[in-house]
Amino acid sequence: MPVKLFGKKHELSLLKAMFMNGRMPHGIIFTGENGIGKRTLALYCASLMMCSFAENGEPCGKCLSCKKIEDGQHPDLIYARGDKYTKDSIRAIVRDSYYKPNDGSIKVYIFTDCEELTDEYQNLLLKIIEEPNDSCRYIFTCESPSVILDTVMSRLIHIPLEGMTEEECASCLKYLGMEQDKAVRLSAIYGANPGKALKAAEDEQLIRLNEAAEDLAKRIAENDEYGALLIISSFTERKEIFALVSQLYDIVCRALAGSGYLSGGAKALSGALTVKALYSLGEALLANIGKRKLNVSVKLMHCELCSELFSSILNC
Repeated sequence: MPVKLFGKKHELSLLKAMFMNGRMPHGIIFTGENGIGKRTLALYCASLMMCSFAENGEPCGKCLSCKKIEDGQHPDLIYARGDKYTKDSIRAIVRDSYYKPNDGSIKVYIFTDCEELTDEYQNLLLKIIEEPNDSCRYIFTCESPSVILDTVMSRLIHIPLEGMTEEECASCLKYLGMEQDKAVRLSAIYGANPGKALKAAEDEQLIRLNEAAEDLAKRIAENDEYGALLIISSFTERKEIFALVSQLYDIVCRALAGSGYLSGGAKALSGALTVKALYSLGEALLANIGKRKLNVSVKLMHCELCSELFSSILNC
């Protein structure tokens, strides 16, 4: 069967349009936060490029090429990174690009985690990207396009990944073997990012922390200082309190950004507070993170944190 994707309607429509119009590029870069599905989409894109009987802009999932890709045994699908990028490994990729494919008409190189590609390594790749061999395709993935040199970026088609809905994330987690109740629970926290959900799945303490941060954000949005204090005081270790503050800061940042996936806590804050209040709340959280080294009792930390958070938005 073809590589299974969840969400990605916009990204798939772009790939389909390029394929149907005979304009599949030699180089594509997918960007977005870790865990959002860049590698899976890169594999799907490679399947589409290499499929023998692609129909309507989709890989068939049945031909020998698709089967080999599914089994991880296609000799012309090359993951360039290996354990890590090195000058020798990049030079080997450049040399290999001049050899004919083993099985079909093209070879596809997938460069994941391109944050690790130094300027020197990118310059080594530049020649084969700007003067591409007809039998080679290049797919890159990274969090931000800012890490890619302009000379390289200008020769790639850039497709930023959009987030999933909670329902799509839950479906993805269930497809990957997670129990339904847990998939729904985690998708409510991580929404657009199944990778983060999978990473947290075996850490019940981390799940509890993130759920508490979501609840705390909602209590702040509702101006429920007592409810917020109850949540904060349920954490009795200093490192847990600072972890809670860090997670709440991330929620506030998402509320300020106002784009992409917004969790329930981020939506509540965005709907209840002004931009000025959100900035003030974020500054209070950063100031609190800066107190990590102070020797303050946990009970005092509970009270001070709660007071500082609500005071920060009082006149905003």
